[in-house]
Amino acid sequence: MKFLIEWHTKPKHREKLNNLIEKWKPPDEFKFLIPPYHVVGGHRGMAVIEVDDVEILQKGLGFFMDFADFVVTPIRPLLPVPK
Repeated sequence: MKFLIEWHTKPKHREKLNNLIEKWKPPDEFKFLIPPYHVVGGHRGMAVIEVDDVEILQKGLGFFMDFADFVVTPIRPLLPVPK
């Protein structure tokens, strides 16, 4: 299933979060359809991930839970994807 992952970082943890990002390794089960992007000059970002098991999302995002708030939304294509 595909998920839109949106996050809002907590500014007071910016330095700690940047250190965590350098150490983070996404689970092998994460298939990034749109890689993580962070808004320039902002405290938010997004990615689109496909996983077979939603528990993998918790495993992958749990690393950051103390430093960012996440909104995880299941998504599906609106139109057929051209081949």
